[in-house]
Amino acid sequence: MPHVSKRLLQKNIYTSIIEDVSFFLSRTKEKASVRRFLKEILTSTEELMIAKRLAVIYMLSEGYSPYRIYQDLKISPSTVERYENYLQKGRYKTLVQFITREKNSKKLPEWILLLIDLYRDRPRKIGKRYEWLKHF
Repeated sequence: MPHVSKRLLQKNIYTSIIEDVSFFLSRTKEKASVRRFLKEILTSTEELMIAKRLAVIYMLSEGYSPYRIYQDLKISPSTVERYENYLQKGRYKTLVQFITREKNSKKLPEWILLLIDLYRDRPRKIGKRYEWLKHF
């Protein structure tokens, strides 16, 4: 699990950092540039965490059963339930809207594929823990 400092940032500094990262990602047109950026700033644990979160949200919004999700992604049933509750409360509204727009393309959205590709590129990918990647 990623380490987060107990010393909090000032709200204006935090907001500025988030805005800068958002601006950079929104201005980057090339998939390769975004990929390099994410590889440079994320650890393999963070990549896995983000990829699984996005996959859970995607699969729930597409109507996959909670059983299939926790089996495929190797996460706990309570995690799936928590994300299902978040979705029902509208927490991931923007992500779900984006996914819905891409639904007719019959493929996963590009950003999910990018994160899954980032994770696949990591050297440690042997064993049951990584079988969920075969579904994408």
